[in-house]
Amino acid sequence: HGVASATHLLRVPVSPDWSDPSGLLGYVSPLGDEPTFQATQALEFLLRASGRPQDPFFLCLDEMNLARVEHYFAPFLSAMEGADSKLVIHGSRDVVDNVPASIPWPKNLFILGTVNMDETTHAFSDKVLDRAFSFELWDVDLDAWRKSAVAADKREDVLDEIMPALTALHEALRPARRHFGYRVCDEVLGFCAAVPT
Repeated sequence: HGVASATHLLRVPVSPDWSDPSGLLGYVSPLGDEPTFQATQALEFLLRASGRPQDPFFLCLDEMNLARVEHYFAPFLSAMEGADSKLVIHGSRDVVDNVPASIPWPKNLFILGTVNMDETTHAFSDKVLDRAFSFELWDVDLDAWRKSAVAADKREDVLDEIMPALTALHEALRPARRHFGYRVCDEVLGFCAAVPT
C-alpha cells in the first residue's frame, strides 16, 4: 500500500455508455484556437507505465463487461498483437498537449478485469477471450462468511436464525449455477438485523 502501490495500480470503473475508447484514452477536443487533449487517469497511468518499462503496472477495469469490451477496448486488443505493436491513443499525426498519437505497447502493463455474468452485462467475444486468461469464481464458503461476520461483531443471534435458510437456498440454486455470493449474505444479514423482532 501507500504511494508506491498507488502509482503502479489503477482501478477504473467501466461505464455502461462506453462505446469507444475515449473513456479510457481520452480525446482531442477541437474547441478553442488550438486543439487540446482531454486526458483520463487511465491514459496518464499508461504513459507512466510506458516511461518506466522496468516497473510493473496493473490496470484493473472494474465491471468491464457493463459496456461492449470490443468497442471501448479495441485499441488495446489491436496493440496486444505482435512484438512491436503500438497503442493508438488518438487520430492526430502530431502530439497534442504532450500526448503522442501512439506509444509502444508497454510490456510491463498488466490488465485485469472484473466481470459479472447476468442480464445487465455483455458476453465476451472470442476476440477478447483469445487474448485473456479467465478465472471463474463460483465457490462460496458460507461457513467462512459466518465466521468473518462473527469476527466483525455482527449479531450472532440473527446469524443463527438465517444460516439454515441461506444454506438451504444456496444449495438448491447451486446445481443451476444461480447461487449467490457474499454480498447477498451481507444484505440479508443487514436487513434481518434491522427488522425489529
